[in-house]
Amino acid sequence: MTRSNLLWDAERREVSELLARLDSLNRQRSALTEQKHRLLRLMVARIRNVPVEAMSLLEPPQQLEREIEATIAHHQAICESRLLAESDFGRRILELRQWRAALTGSLS
Repeated sequence: MTRSNLLWDAERREVSELLARLDSLNRQRSALTEQKHRLLRLMVARIRNVPVEAMSLLEPPQQLEREIEATIAHHQAICESRLLAESDFGRRILELRQWRAALTGSLS
């Protein structure tokens, strides 16, 4: 075999190995994506207080993520309000927030 044929064979083997590695990574990514979707469905089922089997497989992951984020934000706001209500200064902040919300609502 000539030197160019040996180089060509080595390059072909290297490309073949890289393609096999790429296939493996794509399978891993697909499995991780499926696992992430299952976990998102499980979290939203918990939020909605329904069995995970009742969750639609067709709900897009982005929608599930938004619902989770909204739930977390809602619970954070509740915790913040409870903490603020424990002090005079915090209660004043809550009053000002209510006043601002009422004012914004009347301007709409």
